[in-house]
Amino acid sequence: MAIERVESAFNGSQRQLNAVGNDLYTGSHEAPEKAGEYNLRVSAYDDGGNVTTSDTAVGVTKWHAPKTNWQPTDPVNIEDYNRIKNNLEFLNERASELYAAFLVQDMGADKIGYRTDYHADEWNLFEQNLDTINKHIFTQDYGPTVRFFDNGPFIDWEELNRLEGAILQMNILLDNLEAGLARLSFRLGDWKGVKV
Repeated sequence: MAIERVESAFNGSQRQLNAVGNDLYTGSHEAPEKAGEYNLRVSAYDDGGNVTTSDTAVGVTKWHAPKTNWQPTDPVNIEDYNRIKNNLEFLNERASELYAAFLVQDMGADKIGYRTDYHADEWNLFEQNLDTINKHIFTQDYGPTVRFFDNGPFIDWEELNRLEGAILQMNILLDNLEAGLARLSFRLGDWKGVKV
């Protein structure tokens, strides 16, 4: 029996997947706003009316690899803005789990649509939140914090490299801390000499 179509269902949406060669299908779903584990169901229908279904748990995270190779001619688009914002939120959540909980300032929802403007106070929030996170983990020197003003110079490629480079380094630091915490098991003495 030949496969007639393949569909996927994820977080309340359903898509028909596109055939790419023999026995390979591709498609995409929009990731939910909230991080966590979600069920992905893929169903293959053959020309005989049979259905084969496979369920898989998919982990959704706010973390996306930072861009650390900005060039002077690179434009800042909404994907860049949302990546930086979501990575800062991810670092705050992760650092709050590994250290004492702390809050950063609310950076709002993701930007959508290409007619969106950027404002100085949004980039200033990114800078302030980066500093807040850095102060709550092992404080590192990531260079001077920049402050932006409306109708002033826009964030440049060097500052974007500093900002996203610091985000990447902080995540690596948290990776190392988490790995160390998982292996840090020891016993203090064997109670010899303890008198009650």
